[in-house]
Amino acid sequence: MVEKFEITDINNPIISIYNSRAETTLYRMNEPKPGIFIAETELVIRRALDAGYTPISMLTLKESLDNLSDLINDCDKAFVSDNFCNTNNFNSTIYSYNLKVYYSDYDTLKELLGFPLTRGVACAMQRKKIPTVEEVLEGAKNIAILCDVENPTNIGTIFRSAAALNIDAVILYGSCSDPLYRRSLRSSMGCTFSIPWTFCNDLNAIKNMGYLFAAFALRDDSLTLSEFANKKTDKKAILLGNEGYGLPDEIINICDNVVKIPMREGIDSLNVAVASGIAFYELSK
Repeated sequence: MVEKFEITDINNPIISIYNSRAETTLYRMNEPKPGIFIAETELVIRRALDAGYTPISMLTLKESLDNLSDLINDCDKAFVSDNFCNTNNFNSTIYSYNLKVYYSDYDTLKELLGFPLTRGVACAMQRKKIPTVEEVLEGAKNIAILCDVENPTNIGTIFRSAAALNIDAVILYGSCSDPLYRRSLRSSMGCTFSIPWTFCNDLNAIKNMGYLFAAFALRDDSLTLSEFANKKTDKKAILLGNEGYGLPDEIINICDNVVKIPMREGIDSLNVAVASGIAFYELSK
């Protein structure tokens, strides 16, 4: 059952998860159980629903309510009150026995969020338990390993390219940004939900599964992308590093090959998300 509430006070605590909770706070909410995340735009919310994520509440523009009626109904069908209300961690300012839809006018929501609401709708959703590396890599052939990729937009763009170009899984190592941060989800267009992923703190464990590692780095002793793509092995891993300093030597040294994308003289590197798209395309041929 859907309950709709008009928001006139931006300090109302019932919408605190949309404007006063940091991403890391949402991530840790209700520990040791998974926390929550915010999905924006109808496309991203629908892809999250298709992937089995459970909605908690919604926030939208008053004038969008009628146009979003189908999405609201689908979120209501996916809402499971027992997930939230029958626990010791129940917080009535966040969770409810019914799906709540909060709405207001454009200016109020802009003041509330600090920016215009992306395409008119946001949805707070329950996180899932993060799968193990073994679960994510079961049957995976071509994979991407992101090492200390910290910009959420880059993370989302890499996921979008990976999903489009037949990468089987994404592994996040080190200080990578969370793929479920709202900026990551926006830039991925919800493709985060289309590809298996998890965090990992032991790259050697993945290498021992039989993956041929290729480090993307600016070194002269390197292969071309096509040379690596043509290697006779069923399991390949592309390792991409931090936006500023790339891959550290200790990671490059455990890799089987180094790959460099040739560029015009005077230009020494590409944005990591752009480089990933080029690499994924070559592997997908």
